[in-house]
Amino acid sequence: MSKRNVALFLIFGLSVFVFAKADLKENIVVIEKKIEKLNMDLGCVTDQNCVALPYGHKPCGGPRHYLVVSKNNQNFKEISGLTERLEILERRAAESSGLVSTCDMAIEPSVYCSQSKCARKDL
Repeated sequence: MSKRNVALFLIFGLSVFVFAKADLKENIVVIEKKIEKLNMDLGCVTDQNCVALPYGHKPCGGPRHYLVVSKNNQNFKEISGLTERLEILERRAAESSGLVSTCDMAIEPSVYCSQSKCARKDL
């Protein structure tokens, strides 16, 4: 392979890598916005209607935080699937960029039904 072809190959490979990382971050933002839009209905009747879903991924492991969601929300399954997808994309982004973070762990909050809306219990 000529030096010119090697140079073109390296430039092309680097640009694909840069665009792939940009696409990954863009996808993360799109998913976060979609989750926020879908999770507007926190309606509940009992505490069992409420859950805390792991949200995102910290480079050291575990979720960034937990999202309070109502199982009564008609979009519950989609929200759940999107939070799983978000975790995968953020893990991939951290691995590809070598990100590090504090290794503190997000504590899963207790959730309950308060005034017909799911909420997290304050500690």
